[in-house]
Amino acid sequence: MKTLLFVIALCTLVYAQEPKQPPPNIDSVTVDWNENAITGHTATLRWSEQLPEPAGITVNKYRVWRSRTSGGLFKVKSSTSGGATTYVDNTVVSGKTYWYYVTALATNGIESGPSSSVAVTIP
Repeated sequence: MKTLLFVIALCTLVYAQEPKQPPPNIDSVTVDWNENAITGHTATLRWSEQLPEPAGITVNKYRVWRSRTSGGLFKVKSSTSGGATTYVDNTVVSGKTYWYYVTALATNGIESGPSSSVAVTIP
């Protein structure tokens, strides 16, 4: 019985905390491709966040998500460090199409909603 009371008290404390606010959503994402004789093909993503950030919310990194099919399952491809708003995907293959979106992660541990997805076909 003592354990049950402890669990209930712990749950009450968790729910009594202020809700965490999400970081701002990503405003736009663009993608283009490049071909390099040494490194092969790359896809470069650039994005910006909606401003201003809510009070007390600081974005500390972004997640880049990628899928091989439109509307398919997206997987985290990479996380940027700091406030970097560019990512170069050097794992793309000629003749394939890739879809991407980006989310922001705040220092409070909350993730934004996804940006609009963008597609690139590597020639």
